Amino acid sequence: MTSSHGAVRFLLVKCPRLLGLLVMFMPMARGDDHPQQGGTSQTGTAALKALSLEELSEIDVTSAGKKEEKLSNVAAALYVITQDEIRRAGVRSIPEALRLATGLEVAMFNNGSWPVSARGFDITSANKIQVFLDGRSLYSPLFGGVFWDMQNTVIENVDRIEVIRGPGATLWGGNAVNCVINIITRSARDTRGVMVVAGGGAQERGFATLQYGGSVGMRTAYRIYGNYFNRDSLALQTGSDAKDPYQMEQGGFRVDSDITTRDQLTVQGDLYSGDNGILNRPDISVHGGNLLARWTHRFENGSDLQGQMYYDRTSRLVPQQIAEVRNTYDVDIQHHFRAGERHDVVWGAGYRASNDGTKQLPLLFFDPSGRHLALFNVFAQDEIALNPQTLYLILGSKFENNTYTGWEVQPTARLAWTPTTRQTLWGSISRAIRIPTQFDRDLRITAGTPFVLLQGSSRFVSEELLAYEIGYRILPDPRLSIDISTYYNKYDHLRSQETPPAGIPVVLANNLRGHTYGAEFTARYQAQSWWRLTAAYSNLQKRLDLEPGSTDRTGGMQEGFDPRNQFSLRSGMDLPHKTELDFWVRHVSAIPVSPPPPVPAYTVFDVRVGWRPTDHVDISIVARNLPGRRHQEFGPTGELVRRGLYLITTWRL
Repeated sequence: MTSSHGAVRFLLVKCPRLLGLLVMFMPMARGDDHPQQGGTSQTGTAALKALSLEELSEIDVTSAGKKEEKLSNVAAALYVITQDEIRRAGVRSIPEALRLATGLEVAMFNNGSWPVSARGFDITSANKIQVFLDGRSLYSPLFGGVFWDMQNTVIENVDRIEVIRGPGATLWGGNAVNCVINIITRSARDTRGVMVVAGGGAQERGFATLQYGGSVGMRTAYRIYGNYFNRDSLALQTGSDAKDPYQMEQGGFRVDSDITTRDQLTVQGDLYSGDNGILNRPDISVHGGNLLARWTHRFENGSDLQGQMYYDRTSRLVPQQIAEVRNTYDVDIQHHFRAGERHDVVWGAGYRASNDGTKQLPLLFFDPSGRHLALFNVFAQDEIALNPQTLYLILGSKFENNTYTGWEVQPTARLAWTPTTRQTLWGSISRAIRIPTQFDRDLRITAGTPFVLLQGSSRFVSEELLAYEIGYRILPDPRLSIDISTYYNKYDHLRSQETPPAGIPVVLANNLRGHTYGAEFTARYQAQSWWRLTAAYSNLQKRLDLEPGSTDRTGGMQEGFDPRNQFSLRSGMDLPHKTELDFWVRHVSAIPVSPPPPVPAYTVFDVRVGWRPTDHVDISIVARNLPGRRHQEFGPTGELVRRGLYLITTWRL
């Protein structure tokens, strides 16, 4: 498909067929199986949209402690991207939405590749972050990081995205070194009714979503959906077309059921298929599916027990480079309870098995060609009330066993002081590790020659982080909220590329060390009841040094291309006649690369005009990446991002 006609074809032909197949697997209605009356079915979004700054600071989050707690009291650098922020930004993908979070480095390398990181080490396969979607890990054990071109969540179904900058390995495990991103979608109870989304224009050629949500009796709600998008090519640095259009189709379902008054069950799954163009080569092809079940029991004493399991299958073909099929099985259990008046405890255990197979291709291969990876963990964390309501000490650790390096220990100690209900001062010391990947151990790059030019090493060990953080949140006025965080990170055993006397093969090793430090600032200001401003700034300083005797000639540039400064300002206005006007300015400083020159600094702004002619229809016009024709965001061979202009129409009933 090469135009917005693809979205129309999807709505008229493919989406109904897909939904019809999904309906066959849904439980038969035993009672009232029609959606609740009352219009837009936007309970969660409407509630967040109406919140004041004070109420927003008190929303419940779950990522920092694997339990519900108030955002204002969290002893971590946490930013919550709400559904209303996503909607008003006019973005159509998760990576684009992540730009809303303070301190995240998000860049577009090509049409399907998004380097996403925090506090440095941003590469196309950024390997020091953990990303979860409704409890399912998106991290790839092949290269590390996330294949963002395989993530096509219905953006309207995202309830919130909780972003923790800094280590979260005590609760979330290995690879949660610099950041944890927890994407949480809305319950099926909040999406009852029909939703149709369609649009397109420049860059976003065409996109469409068709979704239906209903009820089975009084205790069970469900939704089924299908969606499609087709994005236009970017530009090469020469100015010519990169010929990398990207399209994807996905369908799925979710069921939420109150089995009893104390037991809840969630079952959800997705199937997807996509193609991403490459200049002068066949398309990248991705396919996959997943199925997840989660059960929660709440005891009479207020404690809760949760069990979760999922299966995830992915298939990825990059012509001449990668051909991989992976099957992942994961089971996890956690228990949250209070021990006396001063102890709030969370503990749990989990096991993950991941099996893959790869093929030898002209540019690279893996030896062995497949791996069976096993990951077992137990963790515990105790929040101790040293002085109830004002002073809390948090102690915890995760004990994790992986196939490559055996047992790893990842502890944390955090202290939170809340002298008033409007301010929190917190600090932490944490250790986290990045587990070796198949890239580190098994990779063999030939680049089409008879020789191995670069290879992994069986001696590659875990990278280590020791992190120190201090943060402060304050609501000095009902119209103003401020969040400041600072950090110092010390890294050991980072990945290096050792060159032998003969020149080849270059071997991956752990002969690099370094440190980073910086600060992040967020301020929200309610200028008027109809006008809200959000400003964010982050600064990063990084230094990497080779260990004595290292023969690495890259200077550590393989460990990321990071801007020193990032700034953004968002303005959201609610105007008369059900009209919204949103303005978003982003500035990213120059990014050093090797070989030079650096990626130039850039400043862009986005504009969105929204109108709701009826209670059931939303219409938005979005202009992206103004005012220039194109700009580069990542290097040294990153493509040029073009301006975009597109229409979004959403109909709910």
